[in-house]
Amino acid sequence: MVIFSLKEDPRNKCDIPDTSLFLKGGDDLVFLIHGLTGTPKEMYYIARALNEKGYSVKVPRLLNHNKSLFTLRRTSWQELYAAIREEFLKADSQYKNIFVGGLSFGALLAIKLAHEFPEKVKAVNSFSVTIFFDGW
Repeated sequence: MVIFSLKEDPRNKCDIPDTSLFLKGGDDLVFLIHGLTGTPKEMYYIARALNEKGYSVKVPRLLNHNKSLFTLRRTSWQELYAAIREEFLKADSQYKNIFVGGLSFGALLAIKLAHEFPEKVKAVNSFSVTIFFDGW
């Protein structure tokens, strides 16, 4: 049995590797966002399939997803969005078209990106979108 604790870990150990993913393809980018408490590996099979169809694919790791649950629990959705927005803007000028997608909470972030940048985001794909987020 695995037991998770939300108490501060005095070891401050952060040994979770950065599994951010970038697959080079054509002039169109698919920007995928993994779910809350997940990793970019959640999107690997989708990313690979899209890349095989000729798309460039970027799957960044969400803010504080390399830290303890204690730290992540104290990260607001606004901070998560600001960090993913920054990653999105880094890629913006390099591609002809950008498509965004996300899983669960990542789907909400993808929808927010599309709402904020309607002239840049050509389409949105939402996988298992969160209907109600209770803020933890």
